[in-house]
Amino acid sequence: MAGAIVSVSTGALSTLLPKLSLLIQGEYKLLKGVKGGISFLRDELTSMHTLLVKLANNEEKLDEQVKDWRNKVRELSYDIEDCIDLFLHKVSSSNAKASLVRKTAAKIRKLWSRHKIANLIEELKARVIEESDRRSRYNFDEVADKFSHVQIDPRLPALYVEAEKLVGIDGPREKIIRWLEKDESLKLKIVCIVGFGGLGKTTLANQVYHKIKGQFDCFSFVPVSRNPNILKILADMLKELGSNVDTSDDQRQLISKLRTFLEHQRYLVIIDDIWSTQAWEVIKCALPENNLCSRIISTTRNSDVATSCCSSLAGYIHNIQPLNEHDSQKLFFKRIFGDKSACPPYLEQVSHGIISKCHGLPLALISIASLLAGKSRMKEQWEQVYNSIGFAFSHQGIRDILLLSYYDLPIHLKTCLLYLSVFPEDYNIGREELIWRWIAEGFISEVKGQTLDQVAENYLNDLVNRSMIQPVDIKYDGRADACKLHDMVLDLIISLSTQENFTTIVEGQQYKCSSNKIRRISIHSKCLEDEVMQEIMTNCLQVRSISFYGLQYLETSLLPTLNSLRVLAFENWHHLGSKRIKHLGRFFQLTYLRINSHGIYELPEQIGGLQNLLTLDIRGSGVEKLPSTIGCLKNLVRLLVDYNVELPNEIGDLQALQQLSGAGNYNSIVFVEQLKRLANLREIDILLHGSAQLGARDMARYMEALKSSLAVMGKQGLQSLEIRNDDTVIGEKLMDLLCYSPCLRKLVIDGDRISRLSKQMALLVNLRHLDIGVSNIKQDDLCVLGSIPTLLFVRLFVENGPDERLAIISHQFRCLKQFIFISLGGGLDMLFMQEAMPELRWLSLKFRAHESDCKMGFEFSFKHLASLEHLKVIIDCGDATRSRVEAAEASVRNAASAHPGCPRIEINRYLEDFMRDDKVDKEILKDIDGHEVALHAWGNNLYGAVELTYSRDRIVECYFWSYTIYYEQKYAQARIILAKIFVLATLLDDTYDMHAILEEGQKLNEAIQRWDESAISVLPEYLKNYYAKLMSTFKEIEDELKSEEKYYITYAVKAYQRLCKSYLQEAVWFHQNYIPSFQEHLDVSIISSGSSMLSVVSFVSAGDLATKEALEWAFGCTDAVKACGEIGRFQDDLAAFKHGKGKLDMATSVESYMKEHNVTGEEATAVISNLVEDAWKTINQARFERSSLVPAVNRVANLAMSIMFFYQGSEDAYTFNKLSMNIIKQLFVKPIPII
Repeated sequence: MAGAIVSVSTGALSTLLPKLSLLIQGEYKLLKGVKGGISFLRDELTSMHTLLVKLANNEEKLDEQVKDWRNKVRELSYDIEDCIDLFLHKVSSSNAKASLVRKTAAKIRKLWSRHKIANLIEELKARVIEESDRRSRYNFDEVADKFSHVQIDPRLPALYVEAEKLVGIDGPREKIIRWLEKDESLKLKIVCIVGFGGLGKTTLANQVYHKIKGQFDCFSFVPVSRNPNILKILADMLKELGSNVDTSDDQRQLISKLRTFLEHQRYLVIIDDIWSTQAWEVIKCALPENNLCSRIISTTRNSDVATSCCSSLAGYIHNIQPLNEHDSQKLFFKRIFGDKSACPPYLEQVSHGIISKCHGLPLALISIASLLAGKSRMKEQWEQVYNSIGFAFSHQGIRDILLLSYYDLPIHLKTCLLYLSVFPEDYNIGREELIWRWIAEGFISEVKGQTLDQVAENYLNDLVNRSMIQPVDIKYDGRADACKLHDMVLDLIISLSTQENFTTIVEGQQYKCSSNKIRRISIHSKCLEDEVMQEIMTNCLQVRSISFYGLQYLETSLLPTLNSLRVLAFENWHHLGSKRIKHLGRFFQLTYLRINSHGIYELPEQIGGLQNLLTLDIRGSGVEKLPSTIGCLKNLVRLLVDYNVELPNEIGDLQALQQLSGAGNYNSIVFVEQLKRLANLREIDILLHGSAQLGARDMARYMEALKSSLAVMGKQGLQSLEIRNDDTVIGEKLMDLLCYSPCLRKLVIDGDRISRLSKQMALLVNLRHLDIGVSNIKQDDLCVLGSIPTLLFVRLFVENGPDERLAIISHQFRCLKQFIFISLGGGLDMLFMQEAMPELRWLSLKFRAHESDCKMGFEFSFKHLASLEHLKVIIDCGDATRSRVEAAEASVRNAASAHPGCPRIEINRYLEDFMRDDKVDKEILKDIDGHEVALHAWGNNLYGAVELTYSRDRIVECYFWSYTIYYEQKYAQARIILAKIFVLATLLDDTYDMHAILEEGQKLNEAIQRWDESAISVLPEYLKNYYAKLMSTFKEIEDELKSEEKYYITYAVKAYQRLCKSYLQEAVWFHQNYIPSFQEHLDVSIISSGSSMLSVVSFVSAGDLATKEALEWAFGCTDAVKACGEIGRFQDDLAAFKHGKGKLDMATSVESYMKEHNVTGEEATAVISNLVEDAWKTINQARFERSSLVPAVNRVANLAMSIMFFYQGSEDAYTFNKLSMNIIKQLFVKPIPII
């Protein structure tokens, strides 16, 4: 293979030389004598390039004089290429449609450019002659650079498991766990693991963390690093624990949020790699002593830091020890030979010598072993390695070992490794992001028969195999989703990159640069003063790459015109300056643009002039619409956006496009038709629209356009298709279109489930990855999938659950590595027959345990899965009894215990807070009169009939709410009526929140507004039983009322219809990703809180309370009723904002207020808390306004008090069954102590 195109060793010579040839041979009108000068440059630089390659392969032997010459030639190559690129850009930029005046001006500019390059060529020629004269004294033998196709070493994942589980980790792990669990004290305790870098502190902490975290309510693992960004650390901790994060929060606010969130929870927090006591003192402030047996584990290299961590808390310092001789040998030989017994006898002595120099340091052992694994088994070579390294148990010793591995790298891998210095410490570097940036920088060589992406992935895998970088999340196909660097490796490559002027890193306000010309810069500072930024930019006029990480503010006008810029990346940048990137259109060499900044929400029209742009990635930005000039990007290969971004209809002009991700928002029919023009498209991720958005006529045209485009794209070689849709009709038709895409390797269909899998699936003979949701699954469907010979990964999401035992039969799914089966139905019987799924390593099952859903029991057989390594089972506990859940767990454990290979078993409970106590319902209702017992029977009948499995049984909770409004015996019938209608409303709420797509929600609202049994025909099948029960329940209530009371039901129906409308409006806002204004939010959400509906219904059959005046007052949503609705909405939203709303929830009133008034979350919650106080004042005032309504106002006040009770302390006992049941038990079950 040829050397890398742009490299740390040869600079830009490889890309420059072809451009010089182009100038000589092309039809460029150069001034007399210029071609001769360019020919001289080409010949001299070609010779220098050959020498630089030789020097690169003997880098560790170079003296300072040779390095100085090499560095000057390398910098010279960048300067010459910049000059040539600018000239080529100026002479090639012309517009055939321009006016005569503009054409004349362009000719003058080109003539000026020719004169300018003539002068520059003479200057550069003089510099080349000077360096050429200096090189005559140097002579080096040529060493060939060899390269071959690389895959990740298949032993490597096993190595990481071995290092963590078997090599010296068990004893220390169990010792720490015993100390954390000993004694009965409820006080907060801490363990600090202290030791030298590379000893495995993080590995040990991680092992303890994963083994015990299931015992805690919440847990978090956060790295700190040498130069900690405290705000990021606190925010990451908050997010991992499961709370909401406001990007504008300062340090004090984040600490306050953490303390509030953790106050009543048993928590486990790992704080990895603390370098200073100052960092610990700040982080400690966020971790309260809550007397709930909470635990902290920290790691550090500094014994003073360890002492500081443990001094103020009940602490234990664990000094991590190097591996003993036995474990050292085990780790070393495992990496090279797979087993110690495989080591040839003639290498044993030198191996033991190398191992002894590593002094039990895992990092040193793995690094040296990885180096030797790639070499021959010649004893002389191993002895050379032995003689080259010092003892590892020192910083210099480790550096020497790592340098030895670095010098052993070929040029292209040295370049790619040093480039990783641009990423911050502890940063998970995405595989695709890294590959695209390497390509944009010009580091990847062209190899016949491979794409640049494939070549770059080979480079990445080779670096993993050599243990220079660590893989993160290795998938079923052996590919790592991301990678990261050990901090000692990062230190080394930053040092080397700075010396070579390869990259410049800015930390704080400081940076080091070995030249006055910065070539690549990465800014890791949160705040950068304008003067410092201007100074940096002065040295960046020839910069090729700029990366911003976590910068809070930058005025983009500070970015000058950068003619050499290839890569521009804004990561986690909370920009508060301009809304767009100024001068973007002038960066004509730009190849890679990444914007992950909500502060940038507009791309200029001039972006269409970036003809070298290959990757445009604006995921995470504030951009909502791309300019039409995007269609001018003729070389764009990758376009990645969020689903809310509107793409132009000119998408078909992007003839080079290979990957389109996030095509959502509104895709017009024209847009869908244009997709078939993308002849090179290989991957597409698109959000499709349903008939609710388009209407019947346009829907037909839309589907025809989609069918046509998919057919063309399939024939042109489409390999990855990811479709998100909210329309069952589209999903069904998509299945029939699969036959058009025989080259598909990945298929994802997400959104509304299709009824069943299509037999057309069997035609996808190249499919490797399948992720799909269906309403029902049959044995035949599994047989169809099992016949696809290439499948490696399958995820099946089944809505209704199987009604028969499912068997994976012999010789099916021959290559499958990972199988995920998720069933929303109850129970699961699954049998894996002999020789089925012979390669399966990861099996994950999820199912519901709720009794009323269960068509099947819990029966499993895993013993024939010969390759199974990891079994994960998630049991949905929602509304299931404890005994039912425990029976499911026992069935899984019994089946797993029969497996001969002892796979790792992980059983988790999902929605455990929603699990019911077997006896609590009977205990609550056993001593109450017949009305309440009848209510319980009605509830059982209701939930059994409607079969809405996504909603839990709330009959007892709803009764409790009605009881708090009026507890007197004379209102027993009114309580039952209120509880029934409340239960029906919770089902309606859950349908809009958790299940129904927008079109189904619109149809449900239509039926409820009609309020007629015939309206059932407009509903989807799964809602018909609910609607029938709704109609019959209101009719039964009406029949129970006396003739003079029957008008009550009219008010109840109208209140219920109004509630449904509010739910639909919120669903529309959610679907449109719309955050309403605060007042818009209130106008709808005080109704959707349910308080006004409950206020009205509470007067139905309430005897002396139920006057026409009271009903009119309640239905009119007067001040007191409105205030009750505000209390309900605000208390709910405060709890949701505290705990973090789910991804399927619309914006809370807190977020609406934050957006409208541009304030922090803390400020918004303070305002809303004051509004709750004001609402109470309104309710109390109503008691004095009209004496005839005082009894009615008191009932509304009782409802408001119940709301406060259920949401006390910003908790949410309405949503979380565990909290509500505790409250109910206090009232109905547990005896009141008599003092």
